[in-house]
Amino acid sequence: MKICVIGAPSTGKSVFAKNLAAHMSKEGLSCELVQEYASEYIQAVGAPNDAWEQLVISIGQYLAEQEAKRDHMVTDAAMFVTYLYAQRLLPDQVDEKQWPKYRNLIDMLRVLARNSVSSYDIIFVMGHVFPPKDDGVRLSYHLTLEQCEAVQRDIQDYLRSERAKFHEVDGRDASAVKSAFAVIQKHL
Repeated sequence: MKICVIGAPSTGKSVFAKNLAAHMSKEGLSCELVQEYASEYIQAVGAPNDAWEQLVISIGQYLAEQEAKRDHMVTDAAMFVTYLYAQRLLPDQVDEKQWPKYRNLIDMLRVLARNSVSSYDIIFVMGHVFPPKDDGVRLSYHLTLEQCEAVQRDIQDYLRSERAKFHEVDGRDASAVKSAFAVIQKHL
């Protein structure tokens, strides 16, 4: 079973995914946590500034998920989000010569996004955006609270447009992991 925990930066998805995977293991399920490849990329290269970097992140996430060996996988990322970020990173002005390559990039990421959404058995969307902080990965000067909230809306709008079923989770709720596990048990 593939379980995706997704949300904008500063929603608590990484902590929630880690706690959910640990809870599943504690309950006797063979579960593996696949961490967000974008964090690894940002630590190595820096925050993406070009739409093309989202393709690299998308492929890295896909490969990380493919390497999962256990019966159940929980990830705090999803390939479909790279499609949304790439659109945000497109230059405001693209000349006629450059536009075909950007159009091809967006088309490619759109196909990858659709395949990604349909690959998850359960999607949990973190519902609360905390103020961004300097965490060594995403820095407060890189993304504002307003930008994080806009990304959060983009994620939910995209999932609705794809008619993907998702469950909202509030990272501030101490019982959220148990509630999510109840959803997983129903699916099993």
